[in-house]
Amino acid sequence: MENAKQNISVKWENPKRSREVIPGRYLYPPTIIAPFRDVYVRFLKATSLATTLLISADELVRFANDADYQWALMVGSMLCR
Repeated sequence: MENAKQNISVKWENPKRSREVIPGRYLYPPTIIAPFRDVYVRFLKATSLATTLLISADELVRFANDADYQWALMVGSMLCR
């Protein structure tokens, strides 16, 4: 789907019930929601830090990939859980 201008709703129906919007909890398996939420929160924290500290995208990539900073990332991830 491209260039959607309005919200989309997915509906279902069966012989005993009329057509109704499918609740969000049935659209995604619960096993992927928690890991997605964790990654999303980390992303929000990283972007917040980058914005506050005026870190460029290139600098953020360097911090993520440079071996000198790996220990700090591991310690930080343990503290942020």
